[in-house]
Amino acid sequence: MIPLTLTATLRSPMHLGATNTAGNFLASLSYLPGRSLLGAVAWAWIDAGGDPGAPEFAHRFVSGAVSWGDLHPVPVKEETGAAVDGEPLVVPRTIKVCKLSGLRHGLVDVLLTTPPPEACPLCGVGLDRLEGVLVGDHDGRWLSPELHRQHRAHVSIAFDTGTARSGDLYSRDVLEEGQVFRGQIHCSDEPTAKAILDELPRLRLAVGGARSRGFGQIEVQVKRATASTLEVLREQSERVAQSPADVWYFTLTAVSPWCVRETDGSHARSLTPRRLARVLGVEEANARIVRGDARSESRSGWDGAAGLPTELRHVIVAGSTFLCAVRGLDGPTLQARLLRLSGRGIGEHRAEGLGRVAVNHPLHFISAEANRDE
Repeated sequence: MIPLTLTATLRSPMHLGATNTAGNFLASLSYLPGRSLLGAVAWAWIDAGGDPGAPEFAHRFVSGAVSWGDLHPVPVKEETGAAVDGEPLVVPRTIKVCKLSGLRHGLVDVLLTTPPPEACPLCGVGLDRLEGVLVGDHDGRWLSPELHRQHRAHVSIAFDTGTARSGDLYSRDVLEEGQVFRGQIHCSDEPTAKAILDELPRLRLAVGGARSRGFGQIEVQVKRATASTLEVLREQSERVAQSPADVWYFTLTAVSPWCVRETDGSHARSLTPRRLARVLGVEEANARIVRGDARSESRSGWDGAAGLPTELRHVIVAGSTFLCAVRGLDGPTLQARLLRLSGRGIGEHRAEGLGRVAVNHPLHFISAEANRDE
């Protein structure tokens, strides 16, 4: 797996349809899904003269050799207004913050602590789950991005007359231009990685809805993931704990939605010992989910090429996290398999960025003191 870091800057407002739309209000997602990015790049590649029937097209966009990850918002520096350099990290569902002071009182993880804390260790106020993403800065602090949104009012147009449709007023939730989003593309081979590095910044990309109105124009920059990013993957896979009974403990976190099929064809609602054993190559009796926090939901979308809705998928949402235990493997073998899992992912539709896995997510190991205001 060859990771590339993609940074996208909005050059016009962007609307990405969300499922919580109600009435005449069209809500927008707060991130750019990998599926939308994949579709935008594929269409731009065709518009630039690429042949959709060529093997190269299938290799990049269909085969799974390239995984187009979600792009998440990046916070800006207070001094300059420029985007910070770090990679956005999806926050595990077991990370909580003080209800009163938020990040100023640091992060509290309730997955690895027994019994789990119920109040802020600094002030005693209750805890709230922290959702979204965090980005680390050079000072070792974790920053939460702030999205800038607008509500744009529109009138529907009757296509038969070309005039406003009577009584059909609606508003659209849009993300303001100028904001920066970042994520990773995973390539299976070096030639594909080189081609994406060379070609992607030159493509004219448009993402989301209302593109005919000029919405969704993005400018992208692609670079190889830093050596530190690769080292973190390796260190996280090695950061496992062994008990006297030769049981290895580690955490797995969904950093993008997981679409996992059970043996009967249904969608899994959570990570099961059977699936854990399968991805690590051990007997089911040697794999255990100690505890975790997971949520699942149904999702659908629109296939622009087919002009049809996509299949209804039931996914394990990003941020779901699990404390796992495995026996029957030596340390180096387990570390190698966890590293492979973090690169390949889990479940279906990995070309669209689904199935991304973080092994021993760093936020599990940060104490409340690490992020506290002095």
